[in-house]
Amino acid sequence: MSSSSRIQETMRSLFIATIIALALLACAEGVLRGYFALTERQTTGNKLPSAALRQDYLHDDPVLGYALNPGRYRQGITINSLGLRGPELSTIPMSGTTRIVCIGDSTTFGLGGAGCTYPAQMQAILDAQAPGKFESINAGVEGYSTLHVTRMIAKKITTLSPDIILLYVGWNDIYVPLHIAGKRPPAETPLQRLYLARLARRLALLDLPRWLAHFRTGGPDSAHSFSPGLAQEYKTRLAGLVAAALATTAKTVLVTLPNVFENGVTPKALAVAHYPYWAYGDPHKLRASILAFNNLIRETGRATQTPVLDLAQAVAALDEGGVPLFFDTLHPTCKGQEVLARLLLENLVRMNLLPKRHPEQ
Repeated sequence: MSSSSRIQETMRSLFIATIIALALLACAEGVLRGYFALTERQTTGNKLPSAALRQDYLHDDPVLGYALNPGRYRQGITINSLGLRGPELSTIPMSGTTRIVCIGDSTTFGLGGAGCTYPAQMQAILDAQAPGKFESINAGVEGYSTLHVTRMIAKKITTLSPDIILLYVGWNDIYVPLHIAGKRPPAETPLQRLYLARLARRLALLDLPRWLAHFRTGGPDSAHSFSPGLAQEYKTRLAGLVAAALATTAKTVLVTLPNVFENGVTPKALAVAHYPYWAYGDPHKLRASILAFNNLIRETGRATQTPVLDLAQAVAALDEGGVPLFFDTLHPTCKGQEVLARLLLENLVRMNLLPKRHPEQ
């Protein structure tokens, strides 16, 4: 066989191998898409909008970094004219109405349908007890940290004349590197939208530089781990957040962060856990950081004389008969959001922030 023939034969073999590999990858992608679509429906009760579609209702903001686009609607997610998730509302509450503003990140914004979010479920419970007497407003935005929320209170929340402010925020302080805090989340590339790429990221196959940095330094970059210096930074942020909320004259309540690891590193928690990259898939490292952050929330409450609603411990104490309350480390399922709504109202009554004549359900 001549050299030209050998080259042609090699090229033909490579072409056939490439076609087979692409076909196998396409089949694997299809299987993963079907699997994740099924599990999303099972855990949330609603198929989640893609990250690409969610970018459509975000815009850059010179004060907040980024904010929700007023008047947008995407796959069950309605943004009202004030740039908040939910139905239209007036900036001035009706006389005799108690207005509760729920401020936070994606756990407040909600990743399921409109009726799944805990602010919406709080509204439904309150309407059943005293129609027209309460407003539960969803002021959550995906990706927001304590920095975003502090700015948001000064720019937007003060205009709503809130009676009660619930501060349920902190996950993005734990998960997101400090150097990009406050910036709009980058849109996913076509490659990142592939479920094979998501699986690879989960297995750290696409994060080799960070792994190599981890082994070179003996640990993750201190800017991304829960170090003493970072803990102090979080305390400073939390104090600033509480000060901004108290300046509104509303009754301010700090809320701890419920999660799957509150009762330990259990098989149930490991089955759904999602890790920040600095944890390197170590559930004990992640759990320690979450517990430390919740302790900082409690300490900040004591230091600023701000009530703390310990939602983390309240959720951990429940036995829901095997019904999943989270679909990953931190995001509640639709059932989990219902539980949060009930616990929040129960505790607001117990704290004498809501009248006892409206018993919790």
